[in-house]
Amino acid sequence: MPQAFYTILTLIGQAKLTNAQALGQTINLSHVAFGSGDNDAAYNPTETQEALKGEVFRNGIVQIILDEADPTRFTVESIIPQAEGGWTIREIGIFDNDGDLFAVGNMPDTYKPALGGGAVSDVLTRSIIKTGNAAQVELKIDPSIVLATKSYVINALATHSADPDAHDDFLRRNRTDTLLKGFWSKPVPVDIADGIAELDPELGNVFDFTADKTITIKNPETMPLGGMALIYARQDANGSRAINFGSAYSINNGQISTEGDAVNLIYLSFDGSAVVDVHITQRASA
Repeated sequence: MPQAFYTILTLIGQAKLTNAQALGQTINLSHVAFGSGDNDAAYNPTETQEALKGEVFRNGIVQIILDEADPTRFTVESIIPQAEGGWTIREIGIFDNDGDLFAVGNMPDTYKPALGGGAVSDVLTRSIIKTGNAAQVELKIDPSIVLATKSYVINALATHSADPDAHDDFLRRNRTDTLLKGFWSKPVPVDIADGIAELDPELGNVFDFTADKTITIKNPETMPLGGMALIYARQDANGSRAINFGSAYSINNGQISTEGDAVNLIYLSFDGSAVVDVHITQRASA
């Protein structure tokens, strides 16, 4: 039995997709249009169409969802706000940013009440489109869209959280500008060679080492412009291990405990000059 409701690529859409695949480019889809049909009646869409038969409303795309199980399929989501309506939706069109009708489809008669007509609500539409390569299609966000679906929010948050530069003023992970941001990072183990502990501010701003010999904390190769750093300088079980500082460090208060298993908390303040202020406290061993 033939499928009663479907969405197809128009000839224009097919040509653009073929061209994009040949040139390694992408197609930007930007809008979804809704129509009342052919003289307010249902009809079967054709690939030769360049417009809807009876367009009544057009809005931006909320999101495009690629089908993980089928790389040739994707879903286009759009919303008809509650303020729009007073007509029956029978057709739908997907337009690109050139204003061309990329895909067209029909749908069961769906009445969208107008605001004030009772039973008003936002209407979310989803159009499933099959192409030779859905990855060739991209989304062009319309700033007029102020509503978001749950799936859009989830996907957007996942993308946002994966971006290391999503918030340049908040530390979300151990990153190269950690120390300059002034937030505590994941502790970075310190390699000690010949009794020299060398801190690399680009790796983080919390450092951790255990002194099993006399240690000297080397001056930074490059003085950070500002920020804070913390060193967990632990004594081994035997203790009595001196921890010294290079000439760039100025101890303002506190002193190193050399008791066995002591944990020295060394706070460093960088100001871009040749001086690093040092504040030393202790905490009980774990």
